[in-house]
Amino acid sequence: MARVLVAEPDRQVRNFIAGILADFGHDVQQCDDARDVRRWIRQVQFDVLATDLVVDDQESGDCPNAVQHRPSVLSLSGRALHPAIGKYERPAGLHDKPFRFADLHFLVAAVGERETARRAA
Repeated sequence: MARVLVAEPDRQVRNFIAGILADFGHDVQQCDDARDVRRWIRQVQFDVLATDLVVDDQESGDCPNAVQHRPSVLSLSGRALHPAIGKYERPAGLHDKPFRFADLHFLVAAVGERETARRAA
C-alpha cells in the first residue's frame, strides 16, 4: 500500500480521512499546515500528499517542490471552485469533498503502486 501524508487544517476531517486510509492498509501520517508538510516530506519519502487545496492559506501543492523526492499530490477541496474564477484556479486532479472512501482508496493505492514501481526501476 501507499505511504500517505494527509494535510488538512480541520482536525476532525484530517483524523477521519487518515483513519479511513489507514483502515484500507495505507501507512498514514498527518499534519495541518504547509510548514509541517514541508518538514514531513523532507524527513520521510511519501508516495502521496493528500491535501486540502489550501492549507494555512498557502497552496500546499507547491510544498513538495522543495525536496528531491516529490510525492504525487492529490488535492481535496470542499470549496466550489470553477476554472479561472476566484483566488484559486481549479487544479487538474482536484477531488471534491465529500468523496466516496472507496474512490479515495483506489486513487491513493494506484499512485502508491506507480511510485513503488518507479522506485524499483
